[in-house]
Amino acid sequence: MPLRNTELLSEVLQKHVEDHFDGKLLPFARKCGMSRSYLSEIIHVRRANGTVVEPTMETLLKLSQAMGMSLEELLGRAGYLEPQAEDVWRLRDMLRQLPGPVRELMRKDDGDRYIVLAEELRREQVDPEALIAFVRSLKRQP
Repeated sequence: MPLRNTELLSEVLQKHVEDHFDGKLLPFARKCGMSRSYLSEIIHVRRANGTVVEPTMETLLKLSQAMGMSLEELLGRAGYLEPQAEDVWRLRDMLRQLPGPVRELMRKDDGDRYIVLAEELRREQVDPEALIAFVRSLKRQP
C-alpha cells in the first residue's frame, strides 16, 4: 500500500479516536482487538524502527468493524479506493441542486463535517423528509 494512503488512513483513525474515544487509543484498540502499541504505529504511520506500517486487509477489516462502517467505506475514506465515475457525476449533480449559500459554505469548509453528518444519518436510517420537517419546525418556534 502506498504511503499516501497510509497517511490518509492515519487521519481517518485519528479523527475517529478524537470523536469517539476522547483521544484515548487504548479503548479503541481494545474494541479493534489489537494492542495499543500496534494501533499507535498505524496512526503514526511508522514503527519505532522507522519502517512504514502497512496494515493488512484483516487489520483494516477489524478497524472498520470497530468504527461501525463497512470495509469499503473505510477504504474509500482512506483513499485506497478510487471513486467510480458514476459516483463523481452523481455527486456533482447533487451539489448543483443545493442552494447557493450551502454550496459556498461547503466550499469554504471542504464539506467534511456535512459528509460525516450525512453518513451518520444514513447509518442511523434517518428519513430525509422527517429530518427536513423537524428542522423546519424548529425554525418556526420562537
